[in-house]
Amino acid sequence: MSDTKQRLLETAKDLFMARGYNAVGTNEICLTAGVNKGTFYHFYKSKTDLALDALDSYGNEFCEAFERIVNSKAAPIRLKRSSKSSIFRINPTRLGRENMAMLRDAWLEICRWSLAL
Repeated sequence: MSDTKQRLLETAKDLFMARGYNAVGTNEICLTAGVNKGTFYHFYKSKTDLALDALDSYGNEFCEAFERIVNSKAAPIRLKRSSKSSIFRINPTRLGRENMAMLRDAWLEICRWSLAL
């Protein structure tokens, strides 16, 4: 990936996380990244395409982090639901590598749906 495309991607990820997809425009992404709009459209057809690339990047980061957990000898993860009485324990070593791809795909699908792309 070129430095310019990487800068656009990282800038968009930061802005989307800080303010949300709908609150950020391509002009702001370009200004913040120090890239002109023509260069933006050289790499991406639209802000939606950039958002999908950002989601893919988040998915990869999520899976890498999760894989580190799976491969560590850390204690099981404790996840809390919205109800204080519901606590789940997950032993990451039982998930296996084959399930990691499914987990990544599911996570990306949830993100795409939540952005209504």
